[in-house]
Parts: sequence; structure tokens; C-alpha cells
Amino acid sequence: MLTVFRSSAKSAVGILRTNFSFVQIANLMGRRTRGEPLQLKPGFPYQTRRLTELEALMDITVNRLKEENAKLIVIEGPIASGKSAIMKILAEEFDMHYMEQPTLDELYITRSGFDLRTFDDQLPESVRTYDHKNFLSSPRDRKAGDFQLTMLQLRMAQYIDALAHIMNTGQGVILERSAYSDFAFAEAMFSEGHISKPVRDVYILMREHVTPLLLRPHVIIYLDVPVDIVQQRIKQRNLSYEVNSPALTASYLQKLEDVWKNNYLKKAVESSEVLVYDWSDGGDTELIIEDLEKLDLNPLNKPPHGKLFDWKIWRRELRHKRLSYTNDKFKLINYTKLPPVDVDEFKLPVDDMKLRDKLYNSAPGYEYLYGSHPKYDSIWKILLGVNPYSRKMTLMSSN
Repeated sequence: MLTVFRSSAKSAVGILRTNFSFVQIANLMGRRTRGEPLQLKPGFPYQTRRLTELEALMDITVNRLKEENAKLIVIEGPIASGKSAIMKILAEEFDMHYMEQPTLDELYITRSGFDLRTFDDQLPESVRTYDHKNFLSSPRDRKAGDFQLTMLQLRMAQYIDALAHIMNTGQGVILERSAYSDFAFAEAMFSEGHISKPVRDVYILMREHVTPLLLRPHVIIYLDVPVDIVQQRIKQRNLSYEVNSPALTASYLQKLEDVWKNNYLKKAVESSEVLVYDWSDGGDTELIIEDLEKLDLNPLNKPPHGKLFDWKIWRRELRHKRLSYTNDKFKLINYTKLPPVDVDEFKLPVDDMKLRDKLYNSAPGYEYLYGSHPKYDSIWKILLGVNPYSRKMTLMSSN
């Protein structure tokens, strides 16, 4: 069964449809409708190179966004709802790039493949690593707040990557959850007493600093699964850290659902097309594909300040955004960093931090920025400063 949330805004007339300073975007079309895979012209290698002003002028960003299926889709839903499977099916059908939700592995595993978590046995409890498995087993740990703040940063970094990918390649992107919906986890953690009010307040400030700088998704798909069925599926997939988790209580899962439905989706419907499906017994992916193809995703056909307003952009502004998302990822992430705050959970013993830093710096490759390691990179390029840069988040870039 399909439920489509509709904005209450009335259809607008007199939008400047012929003003080519605005981005005009085609609708989604799957392989079965098209009859063949989507062919895109070569994209700019944004993952390894910075984009110059001249290149941004020559490679017109508007033309990238006019490519078929150059959209941003986010798939949301509770744990074990089937998001990953649906994301991969849709990505293949619409020839889009998909990104699974980030994990702390991105920070804890170095470029050389060394896992910083192996140092935990040598470290005091206060500075040991703490990832999603740690949260599921010990949700009341004082590091839970820092974990959720880090997850917000990772989701923001991934979202910036998604925007950079679309603008530099013309290929659409499908995300599993996003920086916009992540606050549901912070709210559920606060509701269950896993984080304090000061931590929650810091989280809200961080989120408010960066999300206005992004472009909200074209489409949000929410897979609706009741809490009791979510719990059944958790048992069925039988991951020990989930099945035995003191965090995944019925009240925690219900709070997540309430925030997603009553806060996130009700707000998101003002800016994005939102499709909500009853996925209690799974569902028909073909129906989702058909519904996506029926959506009108041209922002010029929407009311002023209505759905897809973020994508109703002047050419010059669009070029500046592309340059920012391509070259200034970490500068944007730095907007989440607040002045020192008096929050007990963030206070760590100085000696413990020194020991942690000493051990981490002994890890292979950890102390070198990407492109500056004498073992992995050209010494001449290091001296000339022409090595490629990396968009990968590290503990150094996130701290």
C-alpha cells in the first residue's frame, strides 16, 4: 500500500519557465522504460582532484543536472526494514550510484588497513573506541553522546559527497538515511536516558550549523514497519550484537518511529517528494519504480518556495555550490565544530588522551595526511605539493 504525503501549497503560475538561469531537471526513467542502460558523458574526477574556477565555468553544472536521473534519493526506515536491498535494486534500475550508511570503520581503519580499535586493550576506558556495536551493547556509556555527534558528521560528509557526485558526474545518488533524519537517533537516545540534555543541545546546534548549507533530497522513500515486526526481523537476522542489545528496546524503536513520522517526514514533505510504503510484509519493488517514474521532479513546475525549492538555483550560485561541495568538504564539516562547551561527557583526562594519541601516531600511516606519506606517495609530488587529495574522513579531519 502506498501513501504519498502531499504539500498543502497550491499550484503556482507565472514561474519563469523560460529563464534558463534556473536549473531544469528531467524526471526519473528506469532501464525497463528506456530499454537500455543510461549513458553519461565522463565526469570530473572530484574524488582525487580539486575543481578550478575555470573548469567549473567550462563544464557547466546545469548541464550535469539536466542529465537523466541526476537526482538525490534517500531511503529511510527502521532497523531491518530492507533499506539496503531496495537501495541496490533502485540504483541498478535507474543507473544511479548508491552509498550505504557510514560507520565508524571509516575513522578507525587507516589508509594502510590498520584498525585503531586493536589499541583498546592498551588504553584506559575513557579513551577507547566506541562504535555502533559498542552502543548496542553499552548504550549508557558516557561515550554514547560523542558517538552520535560523530555519526552526524559522517552523514554530513557523505551527503556532501553525494551532492559533489551529482554535480560533477550527472549521475544520481541513492543514500541510506541522511544527515537530515539522523536527529531521530539523538532524540531516541535522549528519551531513553542514554545521553544528557547538554549533549542533545550540542547535537542540535551542530545540526543547525550545517544542514542549511546543503540541498535537500529530491525524493525520500520511507519503508514503514511496526515496532513488533522490527523486533521479529532483528531476531530473524540473528546478529548477536542486535539480538542481545539492551539498546534496541520497544520504547527506543517506537521513539525512532515517532520522530521519523511526526517530525522528520512532516517537515520533509514541504521540500521533497515523500513516498511512504507499508513494508510490514515486504512489498512490490516494481510499484516503487513506477511511482518514482510518475513523479514530476522539475522544480520549475512546483509552487514558489515549495517542493524542490533548494534545486531552483541560479547558474552562478549553482557553480559556487559545486565548487564548495567539491573543494571545501572539510571546511563545511568544520561548521559543526563548536567552541568548547562545559559538558561532562566530553571531558577526558589529559594523560589518557596523550597515551591514546601516542599509540595512534604509532599506527602505520596514521600521522600522515593523505598524499603526504613517504611510503605510499611520491616524494617529489610531496615536495611540490601536487599530490591528489582525499575526501575520506579521518580522526584528524573529524576532531
